[in-house]
Amino acid sequence: MTDAEMEYYYRGLYAVLRRYRTMTVLGWGLVVAGFASIVLGWRYGTPHGLMDMLLSGLTIAAGVAVVYQGVVTLESYVRVPVLSLQGKSSEDEALPVVREILEIIREIDTGGWQEAYLAIRKLRDLGAAYGLPSLPV
Repeated sequence: MTDAEMEYYYRGLYAVLRRYRTMTVLGWGLVVAGFASIVLGWRYGTPHGLMDMLLSGLTIAAGVAVVYQGVVTLESYVRVPVLSLQGKSSEDEALPVVREILEIIREIDTGGWQEAYLAIRKLRDLGAAYGLPSLPV
């Protein structure tokens, strides 16, 4: 495996998956905080209560936007046709480790958030099985 392939397939995918996980956890945390602020901070019938509701709604919207940005980032990474960019016509020309990483990418693309979270562990296991450099925690 060349250094460029290792950076894209192995370290790059791992970095994107970790960023996705961080952004989704952060985003859903913001959404929960927004809903909690509605319940805990709402003052009915006062002008200040209207501002509280507006800020809570904006917090929820910001959380959803962070989650959306994480999903879009991951989706743009897994949709790039990497083999054709390298001049290879099929997976048969790729190394076995690259084929397995492409299978992980396909699972992420067709699956959901659970597959993306599991792919982090699969990528670490794959690196250990093929003797690739260890990934940061």
